Amino acid sequence: MEDNPSDKLTKAQKLPLIREYRAAWDNVHTEETARRGKAIPMRIDGPAWELGGGVLAGSIGAREVEFRQLPSRIRGISEHTWTTAFGFNMADFTIDPGQDLFAAVERVPPDQSVLPSFCCCPHLMRSAS
Repeated sequence: MEDNPSDKLTKAQKLPLIREYRAAWDNVHTEETARRGKAIPMRIDGPAWELGGGVLAGSIGAREVEFRQLPSRIRGISEHTWTTAFGFNMADFTIDPGQDLFAAVERVPPDQSVLPSFCCCPHLMRSAS
């Protein structure tokens, strides 16, 4: 849990939230938690997926990515899903939601390039949402 200077909560209001957040992490791997786990519906059928900063991203085919911001009741974050299509075939990608960054490795057909058949292209995650 991060301290946000622009947050309007007082320290007295934050303390129970921090305790609840910590208790949730302390109990995340219990058998009971595993039994009542929640499925996350994703259309991932492509070559790559990534989880970072509370966002799950998965490729749909080779040219599209579905992003899902995972919800957190304690942190006041609601679930949000968006899909972005790219004009190239992706071999792999990574995300850094804290920087709104999506970086992909493009797969270029060997007959279209004398260089190695991969190139990196940075894209903003929310630019098309």
